[in-house]
Amino acid sequence: MNYAIDPESIRAYRNRVMVYANDLWREKDQEKRVTLVMYLADAVTTLARLETEELAKVPEDSPAEAAPASSKS
Repeated sequence: MNYAIDPESIRAYRNRVMVYANDLWREKDQEKRVTLVMYLADAVTTLARLETEELAKVPEDSPAEAAPASSKS
């Protein structure tokens, strides 16, 4: 089956975390809040693992990671 985005991608988990967090803020029923928190915790844990794996792919001397050289004397 083709999806708009891969449901196991970092982008999908970022979206999922955002939706669960927003739902949690709006929910008034305590039982539903508990369920949302459990879903949110699971999604955040997976997102953290995916983000860590993605960071490991970035070379240490990447230009994005390097601090700009200061030429002030």
